[in-house]
Amino acid sequence: MHSASCVFSVTFALALAGLCTKGVGTSRAEAASGVPFLPHQAVYDLSLQKSRGNATVNNAKGRILYNFTGSACEGYTTDFRQVSQLDTGETKSTFSDLRSTSWEDGSGNSYRFRIETRMNDDGVTTVDGVAERSGKTVTVKLKQPSAKTFTIENAVFPTEQVKLIIEAARAGKSILELVVYDGSDNGEKDYNIPSLAFRKTCNLMEGGSPTFCNEQLTNPFKGLEPFRGTNYFTANTISRFNLARPFPQFDGSLLQQGRNDSNIWYNSAQVTYSQRVGRDLIINTNYTFSKMVERWGYQDPYADRMQQGLYFNDRPHWFKFTTVYELPFGQGIPGTRPPASPDPTTNNDKFKPLMRWPVTVSYYDAAAKPNAGEQTPVYAMSFELYEDGVSRSLLLDYNDFVIAGAMGKIDIKDSKPCN
Repeated sequence: MHSASCVFSVTFALALAGLCTKGVGTSRAEAASGVPFLPHQAVYDLSLQKSRGNATVNNAKGRILYNFTGSACEGYTTDFRQVSQLDTGETKSTFSDLRSTSWEDGSGNSYRFRIETRMNDDGVTTVDGVAERSGKTVTVKLKQPSAKTFTIENAVFPTEQVKLIIEAARAGKSILELVVYDGSDNGEKDYNIPSLAFRKTCNLMEGGSPTFCNEQLTNPFKGLEPFRGTNYFTANTISRFNLARPFPQFDGSLLQQGRNDSNIWYNSAQVTYSQRVGRDLIINTNYTFSKMVERWGYQDPYADRMQQGLYFNDRPHWFKFTTVYELPFGQGIPGTRPPASPDPTTNNDKFKPLMRWPVTVSYYDAAAKPNAGEQTPVYAMSFELYEDGVSRSLLLDYNDFVIAGAMGKIDIKDSKPCN
């Protein structure tokens, strides 16, 4: 499932249908209409809506628990957990558990986060850090998975992102692009190993001898105080292999964190035809012939040789037919109009005075080159957004399959007004 720490930053395109033209509020710490964000806890039940192409996902189930508290004065705290299971046939299943806790101040200048991810029976991967804005620059300081500091330009944090979406909706905008920061992944590579030339002397297949490499030599670290409590402090000998390491004082592998060696190449030829039919309707057709190649992971980490091949989501032929109907401003959905699929917000008096908008947020690869051709979103999420920040009717689009999230329960929490 989608992880909140997928990328350092993403650019999203926001498609808003039926926008309202009421004035924007005077405080960025509240929703655009002046309606403060609603502290609440919501539960969404996940199910597979559809699969595409050659996708092997046969079924999906899970649940999202979303807890949002705070105010513009004290900041906003978000607790999120998504547990899901994907069934791919032949009794094969993938289980994922994502938990995140974050705090963001009301002005959108400070952000603290901790994200824990677990897949199947693997161990928990943790990302922990803080981000601070100074002008247009966001400085991120990570504690886990390794200590590092880096900067991002013109980025916003998640709650600020929602504020800007609502502002755009009320201002009548149909497209909004932002760089969003909500966490970070890590990379690692093993590099404390002897040279390739030395390792060949150990390999029988290349004329070497394991006996030569395993021969025990005098331990130069014996009795040295920095090694007290380790085997090197008392051992008389060390194997020739260990002594040939670039850092022989360490008897195991070292991890290099934060590498960015992977690449994806995308080349395409495109033909596009667009025709306006009448005043408000536009018909678009597009054919794309493309090839996407990825280089990731190590075929031979000792030789620093990466594996390369067709991207798993490579689609050489794309034919798209789309229509765009331009709605007049002022067509936001009033809370008194019931949705097609009722949920706990439908008959709740708290939401009847509020407007809501259908929103699609598409996440693109921020590292992709602008001239690399038409980009396919890495991930897209659709939902209906109330002006108090509550979302309903989720659709999580992972390209090969789509997960629906129906709100099963919502509990409204007490909030303290700003003084």
